[in-house]
Amino acid sequence: MKGYFVSGLKNILQFQKWQELCGKTSLTRRAVLLFIIFISVPLSLCLLLPGRGLSSETNGKRVTSPYEKLVSWTFPRFDDESIAGFLEEVERLSFKYEIDFDLTLAVICAEASIPDSVARGRKSNIDLMRIMTKTWGNGYPRVEDDLENAVSTLKELLRTESSTENALRVYWADTQVGYNTSSVSKFIKSVQEKYSYLRQPEKEKGKQYLREVEKFPPSPAKEFEIIEMPNLYSQLEIYEVEPAYKQVALYFNPSLTEEEATLIARSVLTFSMKAKGVDPRLVMAVIAAESRFRPSAVSKKGAMGLGLIMP
Repeated sequence: MKGYFVSGLKNILQFQKWQELCGKTSLTRRAVLLFIIFISVPLSLCLLLPGRGLSSETNGKRVTSPYEKLVSWTFPRFDDESIAGFLEEVERLSFKYEIDFDLTLAVICAEASIPDSVARGRKSNIDLMRIMTKTWGNGYPRVEDDLENAVSTLKELLRTESSTENALRVYWADTQVGYNTSSVSKFIKSVQEKYSYLRQPEKEKGKQYLREVEKFPPSPAKEFEIIEMPNLYSQLEIYEVEPAYKQVALYFNPSLTEEEATLIARSVLTFSMKAKGVDPRLVMAVIAAESRFRPSAVSKKGAMGLGLIMP
């Protein structure tokens, strides 16, 4: 194509050929030839341009990295600019909360790939915020529009649960009330598939999306014994607001018994008041953020208990 175009252009530009083709007196032929030149030259130049090699699986988007491909598959409505902005925000949040970027992206894309479902972790935080601010709304935002909530919740659960898989189960479902229990296995498998795809060696990442399963980053649990505080019950006092504090503990950890929730609420109120100047609401907020009121919580670095204190 290139040789044909160049040789033809040279022939046209040669004055002698011009005379042979047109003649000196034929205005009609000259007009026709000029029209052919003006049409054929731009067309030939366009044909010489390299193709972009776009594939149908990305809906015409210029995606190259496995991260861009995964986002494009998950969110078909995203254009190139939206994909880049989305990945930049996920990367910023994964750095902020110190979570593996591949795992963070896999979790978000896995949640988005299950239609008409909201992760239990995100839902609980939104419900609590609505209760605290007394602002009621209909429905819940999509995960791509609620990234800060999703990533911060994931970070919290990765710190407090004994393994990454357990953290994902708690993030997605609530077995106590039967929320999302029918789809929890599907969610975890989807995260595993996407995480495996992103973690492939570079030479394998260009291949078709693989349905393989890879283990998550290890987060070993450390067993420990909870020793009862000497003379604990004799020190505790009952306050009128205790039922409200008990309900908060049960809200964050429905697996607590009535006695355990009462003990936590009463202890927080008693020792906060004795400390003078310590707001028990702040203590409850710290416990919710650190362990979600799980007395046997253990972080990956060995912090233990409701407040995740280092022994």
